Amino acid sequence: MLKIDFHVHIRRFHRLADIRRHLKAIGVDGFAITNFWEIDFARWLQRRLDNALIFVGKEIHSRDGHILGIGLQENVPDFCSAEETVALIHDQGGLAILPHPFLGVASVAPVGRFAHLSVDAIEVFNYRAGPFFWPNSLAWLFTRRKRIPLVANSDAKAIETIGRCYNLVPGRNQAEVFAAVRAGRIQRKTRMLWPTSGWAWRTARQVLFGYQDSICGVCGASLRRGWKRHTLKCVQCGWQVQTHTICSREPHFICKSCRTQRDYSIEAIERYRKEHGLDG
Repeated sequence: MLKIDFHVHIRRFHRLADIRRHLKAIGVDGFAITNFWEIDFARWLQRRLDNALIFVGKEIHSRDGHILGIGLQENVPDFCSAEETVALIHDQGGLAILPHPFLGVASVAPVGRFAHLSVDAIEVFNYRAGPFFWPNSLAWLFTRRKRIPLVANSDAKAIETIGRCYNLVPGRNQAEVFAAVRAGRIQRKTRMLWPTSGWAWRTARQVLFGYQDSICGVCGASLRRGWKRHTLKCVQCGWQVQTHTICSREPHFICKSCRTQRDYSIEAIERYRKEHGLDG
């Protein structure tokens, strides 16, 4: 049985040596890299993390909410309908998983129109959603009678939280693991993240003041937040958004999709890691 976490986000500043060390320490055999917007970085990492079974994936922004595509060969476009997104994942032979289905606007809940969405599994337990109680509780309530495979994942954004929740799946390679998931041969292992006062403070600070830790994606200046909502247009693709947070120098803006495509190209990743002395 392999210990697999199907929902992990890897940052460009994460050291490969730290990932290898953590996986060995906790005994996780593999995980899916499910960053937003692109899969090039996941491919790059897959070639270098040869001590684990790494699945190339993406957390896709469908028009109806997020969907995990696991085992991708090509990038699945964002902002298609949920049905189109699942079909595009399956066209590549990948797994389509509903993550945190009751978290809110970023979720596709398996009820109503999506009650019979042809996904391969539903993430019934998400480690990072634990302190809010309702996402995992509602996921269990609405899926307990469904005949569909259920998985538990970490949704990690830090190396130390990879594998906090995982799945025991039989198999030796991607094809065997995917076949086992589709057949429902999964044992979920969950761990609760409790809503401590420290967690509440960190979450509130990130929501209210997280912009202070960021810089403008266009010019590198600091950001400022005001009461007035501004309409900004992406300098690359022209997409418009309304936001309270703007550059302190100029009212310009680059959307997350364009910024990711720029900063997470293979050339940009390798340049960034070399400049910061990270292992490649």
